[in-house]
Amino acid sequence: MNRAHGAGAAPTVPSVTEPVPVLDTRRHALTAVEFDVLWEWLGLGPTPVVLQIPSPGRSHAERRSVQADAWRGMRERGLAGSDGPAAELVRLLHLLARPTEQMELRAVWEQEVRVLGAARAGVAALGHRAGSTVTISACGSLPSAVVAAFPPAVRGPGRACTAPTAVLTGVPVADARPALLRRGIPAAEVSLLVRMLTGVDRRAQVVALAADRWGVLRRAGGVLGVLDGPRGRYLLTRSTGDDGTEWATVAPADARELRHRVTQLLATANAAAAG
Repeated sequence: MNRAHGAGAAPTVPSVTEPVPVLDTRRHALTAVEFDVLWEWLGLGPTPVVLQIPSPGRSHAERRSVQADAWRGMRERGLAGSDGPAAELVRLLHLLARPTEQMELRAVWEQEVRVLGAARAGVAALGHRAGSTVTISACGSLPSAVVAAFPPAVRGPGRACTAPTAVLTGVPVADARPALLRRGIPAAEVSLLVRMLTGVDRRAQVVALAADRWGVLRRAGGVLGVLDGPRGRYLLTRSTGDDGTEWATVAPADARELRHRVTQLLATANAAAAG
């Protein structure tokens, strides 16, 4: 006969190993038109500017035809069924529409690329638009996902240099030398700036937003510029002096520095929203 438990004895609880959540790495590739149609059908409100396209179909008849073609294409590729779009795709789009943290990337590389990262309650989604394709996927950390969208590039030679923003952005690099010298920037600094910026042909900008106590997304932390050229990658950051002059700093960067700056950008937005 088995001995009964004593009055104060706790029952034996079998050990249970909780399954570790696995990130769904599926990528849902939509045409830009399918994305527009699906966003409207789900009633998600205004399309985020970074992923926005001119809505096709001017008349009601044209719009119905566009919608029918879009649904047909999504069903053929398993992104929708007779009862509507795939559940995981719907979940990710809702997350893109209602985030508490958001990061935006706008880039001109071999083609124009735009990326929207959105997070809420510890889960995140990414919308990546390149040409006429919008790819929707789940992601882990927003900064890491945004950095992963960048093409590889080596750290450019040189060191951090600072100059008035109006001079750096207002004239071509070839004409910047005399303007910088007139502003009192040392000749050695001017030469280094011109060398670092000469030949830059790929540009990107990253911004971060966070929801305040009322749920309104607000941008903070400024704009992080990323400049790529034959010599490598540089970051462009801006600050305002006590006299109101805006200054731009150009500094070499590798993947680690880029990730650090993007992470810092989101942290700044969150801190500003919390305050």
